[in-house]
This record gives sequence, structure tokens and C-alpha cells, in this order.
Amino acid sequence: MENLVNDGRFTALLDAAVDGIFVIDSRGIVQVANKAVEQLLGYSQDELIGQNIKLVMPSPYRENHDAYISEYLHTGKKKIIGIGREVQAQHKNGDIIDIFLSVGTFGSAETIRFVGIVRDLRDLKRREAELATAQHEIHNLVNRLAHASRVGVMGEMAASIAHEVNQPLTAISNYAQAGTRLLNADSDQTEEVLSALSKISNQAIRAGEIIRGLRSWVRDQDDDREPCNCNALITEVVEIAKMEAQNHDVLLQLSLDPELPAVIGDPVQIQQVALNLIKNAIDAMSEGERSSKNWSVFISTERQGKERIKVTISDHGPGVGDDVADKLFQPFFTTKKAGMGMGLSICRTIIRSHGGELDFTNNAEGGASFYFILPTAVEQL
Repeated sequence: MENLVNDGRFTALLDAAVDGIFVIDSRGIVQVANKAVEQLLGYSQDELIGQNIKLVMPSPYRENHDAYISEYLHTGKKKIIGIGREVQAQHKNGDIIDIFLSVGTFGSAETIRFVGIVRDLRDLKRREAELATAQHEIHNLVNRLAHASRVGVMGEMAASIAHEVNQPLTAISNYAQAGTRLLNADSDQTEEVLSALSKISNQAIRAGEIIRGLRSWVRDQDDDREPCNCNALITEVVEIAKMEAQNHDVLLQLSLDPELPAVIGDPVQIQQVALNLIKNAIDAMSEGERSSKNWSVFISTERQGKERIKVTISDHGPGVGDDVADKLFQPFFTTKKAGMGMGLSICRTIIRSHGGELDFTNNAEGGASFYFILPTAVEQL
């Protein structure tokens, strides 16, 4: 070993290495340390050579190191030798440094030496932290945009929503007036009054459910993913979309695969995408020529192999022209006079964040079919 240390070529080779390299004996005493070790840990070669390697170790590694070497020498049991792992080292100034340490051995049992190769992980850890921060910011931005989009869709549908809520409120008023007349009548009308009160209660519950459902759908929330029954989500969305469809005399038709597997996702965001596509289909139908045969929007679900499900919304509107097809999912591009051009862009972002894809095809018989594909819970797991 002493011959190698005194060999200028060996020293030059070690100092040319980018990673830190040191050699210790069976007592943990440093015999060789290259220039990269100096730069990484702040100790000069003279300060390190002849010292126990635990000098550059923080607790609890420092206290356990000698016992680890002794255990290895007596039992041959390895913890890091030949494997390598992330550990921490202590700089001369006291700073704790993340490193990747690989350890090998050479020599006989009597003259065994340990060779350590140390890689500085500080830049990697910093980049990982920056990437995690950026991903978190993007995640929050997508959620904020998704929330804004949901509120925007609800705003556009405000007239239909008001009409839907007004129905149970009108019924409540009518039943209340009928109950009052019955109570003012001379004859006993107990059964009829009780019936009117029951109907008032049912209509009040219905109005409350409509309001609660809409408030839940437009609430600002964190991305909350869970196993989802896509058929149930689509059915709920269709109930909301019926308000808009009735306003435009459009019929919504469902064809749901009863054997559809669950998907992992944010149910509100998945419903947002479906409602946006259904509303777009209704708007497209309003632009076309009325045909009693084709005045419907078709919503279907189906399996795509074992690990994918597909949701399709088809209309019989004018379809998507070649001049806009390439720009359809770009932010701020819209074919609507009052549109912001964010709906489809946000929808695609949501679906892609779920590991899926959103696209469209023009139908041979006219109109367009927009669809999104999501991975099932099996694929996610």
C-alpha cells in the first residue's frame, strides 16, 4: 500500500477522478484521500490521512462505524460493501452533506483495505426539490384553472339551473296554497292536507339536492383521487346537463357498459370534463339544422382492453372543420362568440394528469365524437 501511495502515477490517477476516493485500513484509519475528497469535505489530504474516517461522519454513523468494521471482519456480514447507498457526511465547517457511498475491499484477511467512492448529491437533491416544487405549482395551477372552468360552465348554464330550481319552488308554493285552502274549508280535509305537506317536503328536499349538488361541483378543492365508478359519474353529469339540453330541445341518450371497471381519479374533475363535452355537443347541435331523427347527443362508456375505459360524447352538429382541428385544444382558441377558449385545453390537461387522453373524430354521418380514455384502477395499482 505504501508503494502505491508514493507512486506519482497512482496519486495523479486518483486526483483526476471526479468523485471522492479514499482508502482506509481495518481500524478505519484513512491512508489515501484524493483531491475530490478535499473539495467535498473541506479537509486537506494531510488533515485526513492518519485520522479515523469517522471524523467526516455525522451521528449516528460516527458512533457505529468502528463496530460495523469489527462486525464485518469477524462475521463477513455486509451492510454497504458491494451495494452502495445514500448516506450523509459532515463537512469540516459542520454542514451535513448528502452523498452516495460505494465501498469495496481488497487485500488479504490480514491486510484488508476498504475503498470508498463518494459522490456529491447536493446538486441532484437541489434539482429534485426544485422539480417537486415546480410539479406542486403546476398541480395547483391545474386545479385553479379547473375550478375556474367549472364556475364558468355553471355561469353559462345559469338560466337552465334557475329554471330547474324554480320547478320545485313553484310546486312548494302551489302545494302550500292548496293546503291553506283545505284548512280553511269547513269539512275535515286531514288526509288531503297531510298529502300536500308531504309533497311540499319532497319538493323542498329536491330543491336542496339540486343546490347541494351544484355547490359541491363548483367548490374549490384539492385534487382528491379515489376509485371511481365512471358510469355513476356520467349518470350524475347527465342529470345536470339535462337542464341545458331541455333549453335547446336536445335529447340526451345513454349507453353505459355495465361491466365497466373502476378508475382512479378525482371524480369532480372527471365530471367536469364530461359536462364540458356534453355542453359543447349541445351547443354544436344548436348550430346545425334541426332534424327529428338526429336531434340527440349520445353518451357512451365502454372498455378498451383490460386496463382502459372510454367515454364518448357524439353529436350531429356541423363537425370539426379541417381549418380548426389542429388548434382545437390550444389555450384561448375558440369558435364561440363568447367563449374564452380554455374549456377543451383544461379538459385535456385534466385527463392527461390522470394518465389518459382526450381527442375527437368527425362522424361519417355528420357531427363529431369527443372521447376521453382513462386507465383503470388495476393499471394505476
